[in-house]
Amino acid sequence: MIKVQANSSVTEDASAPRQTAWFLYLIECLDGSIYTGIAIDVAARYAEHASGKGARYTRAHPPARLLASIEYPDRSSAAKAEYQIKQLKVAAKRKFIAGLIPCMPESTASAVAEKMP
Repeated sequence: MIKVQANSSVTEDASAPRQTAWFLYLIECLDGSIYTGIAIDVAARYAEHASGKGARYTRAHPPARLLASIEYPDRSSAAKAEYQIKQLKVAAKRKFIAGLIPCMPESTASAVAEKMP
């Protein structure tokens, strides 16, 4: 599984409400298709998909593994990225994921994998 973190500002206004980071995630299904979604807690969302309580698509196409997770500063930017990824063909999605691999530190992959069911 690949986890990529977008750059964020270091300075933060203590009086301003803190925005929650959103994640774009890609799941490979048992039939080889790729499901794309957004969530705040990727591990919990993946567990919902795996248990059959997630999206309708993953109920019909059970997930095999989490391929990637990319952090965005807010829901809007994650949703825009999700739309762009969903427009791609499966081969282009795989090429996109392959381009993320060098960005993933091993410690991040291990930490995320431990949280997965």
